[in-house]
Amino acid sequence: VLEEDWEIDRELYGDFEALATDLHSLGFKFLTYYNTFLTTSAPVFAEAVAAGVTIKNAQGAPYRFTGVKFEDASMIDLSAPAGRAFTREKMRESLNAGADGWMADFAEWLPVDAKLASGEDGAFAHNRYPVEWARLNQELLAGTEAGPHVGGGQDEDRERAGVRLHGDLIEPARGPDERELDAVRGGP
Repeated sequence: VLEEDWEIDRELYGDFEALATDLHSLGFKFLTYYNTFLTTSAPVFAEAVAAGVTIKNAQGAPYRFTGVKFEDASMIDLSAPAGRAFTREKMRESLNAGADGWMADFAEWLPVDAKLASGEDGAFAHNRYPVEWARLNQELLAGTEAGPHVGGGQDEDRERAGVRLHGDLIEPARGPDERELDAVRGGP
């Protein structure tokens, strides 16, 4: 289940810290997942609104759109230093609990009509948002062995991504056997 609440799921991982310790003792790195969405039903959305760090609509209210889970969502305004600081603080919580890194996903969704703290036009910032998301994650994970694994974006962010995933790996028009053969052969 894709959760977009930016918190450790204590119901699923009752003792996240012990799990991290156990995985580390077995020689594994413990990676988690973050994406740029702030689902309006999650506590992190209210925190981000209270901090004033969401992207805005034309009226200056938090911008809401339908996210990948077909729920209302918003995004952090990465053009705002406070937005970057808020995001770093939330992500550091998983590092402090024992995670070694994460996949940083879905940065390509910045609405082109979003109003940003920087005053920059959302249409011009749209293609750079994935780069800024990758940069923020790289800065946060600097000095760790497990850097960010970035999904979504463009070639300009490749030097900031530990692992770069170019889109979903499923082609609905092709069956699993053909995809496996394609992977072995190096493409369709």
